[in-house]
Amino acid sequence: MAHSTRPLIGINGDFIAAGKHAGSYVRVHAGYFEAVLAAGGLPLILPPLCKDVKNVELDALLDRFDGIVLTGGPDIDPRKLGLPPHPSVQPMTERREESDRVLVRRLVERQVPVLAIGLGMLQLNVACGGSIYVHLPEEQP
Repeated sequence: MAHSTRPLIGINGDFIAAGKHAGSYVRVHAGYFEAVLAAGGLPLILPPLCKDVKNVELDALLDRFDGIVLTGGPDIDPRKLGLPPHPSVQPMTERREESDRVLVRRLVERQVPVLAIGLGMLQLNVACGGSIYVHLPEEQP
């Protein structure tokens, strides 16, 4: 069996909870995997694995990747960071939030190459001890 020479790049997916007319699913905007392909990589979508996956299992998965793209998406819930809520905040689902928190922590600890976009950059910032502005127009007019 021939092995690809393209680097394997993981892309974290967004979890969409079940609704009235559809079951839950994982979503990734096509631009993410198309960009990885165009850059010469081989994309693989990572579903939100949640807290059920142990670090040793996540590490075994991360051992296979050459890098990770942390995608954009909804907002970090400011209450999780001890900050007041704001009506403009549209928090991500609990499942994605938990899964991404574990994933980002392991990426930082293992020093995996990361391209963080939008929400992904905020998650990386928080994992490294940074803070966030809850509503930028009010906090930095």
